[in-house]
Amino acid sequence: LILGATTHGGREATPPPVAFLKLCGDWVKSDLDCNRTQREIAEEFFEFCGPPNYKEQIGTSVFNKLVDGFLNTSRTSDGLLAQLKALAKFNSTKVLDSIHAPTLVVHGTNDTVVPYPNGVSLANRIPNADLLEWETAGHFFWLHKPVEYVEF
Repeated sequence: LILGATTHGGREATPPPVAFLKLCGDWVKSDLDCNRTQREIAEEFFEFCGPPNYKEQIGTSVFNKLVDGFLNTSRTSDGLLAQLKALAKFNSTKVLDSIHAPTLVVHGTNDTVVPYPNGVSLANRIPNADLLEWETAGHFFWLHKPVEYVEF
C-alpha cells in the first residue's frame, strides 16, 4: 500500500492553510462571481502544489503547458465543493491500526496543501509503515524530482 501526500483526517490532522482553502473557494465561485480567471486560479494552485519556486525551476513555457493541460481536464465547481466537504468530514484514525499490508507513506516536507506532519502522523498510526520523506518537495511530490520518482 502506498499513500502519498495524504492525511488520516480528524481533529488531530493538520489542516490545509487558510490561503489554500480560500483559493479552492475562489475556484468554486469563479463560475459565478469571482473576479479571478480559471487560469489565474490554476497557476496559483500549481504554486501551492509544486515544489518551491517551481515555475522558475521549469521555466514559464513549460509551466504554462502544464497549466494548459490541467485546464483542459474536466472539473466542475460542484465536484470541487463536494471534495472539500468530504475532506472536512474524513477521519480514518480509528481503522489505521487494522492495516496489516506493507505500507509506504510518501510525503514532501514542503507540502503546503496537506502539511508534512500529516504524513508523519499517518505513518506512526499504521503498524510497520515506513515514511519516505521527500526533502523540500511539495504536495505534488513527483514534480520535485520526476526522474527519481519514476525510478522509485
